[in-house]
Amino acid sequence: MKGMKPKEYLAVKDCIQNMGDSVDQLSRSMKELGLMGQVASGDFDWHVSNVQTWVSAALTNENTCQDGFTGSAMDGNVKKLQDIKLVVIH
Repeated sequence: MKGMKPKEYLAVKDCIQNMGDSVDQLSRSMKELGLMGQVASGDFDWHVSNVQTWVSAALTNENTCQDGFTGSAMDGNVKKLQDIKLVVIH
């Protein structure tokens, strides 16, 4: 990414990886929710626990991504990329 410092580039690269992981975790959660109506009552709590774990991990990934953009890295182009990411997620 043109004009970025190495630290900013790494923060963006990590953020892209984290967001990809979040998409995977949220997709797994959606599939798990679809299974919940088809399972015996004893398995229901297990499916709920899976969904809670994966959604929590996705939220943690977002926070980790934001943490990578602290201090001077929040100036300029990296800040714009972060704002775009937040719009896409929310």
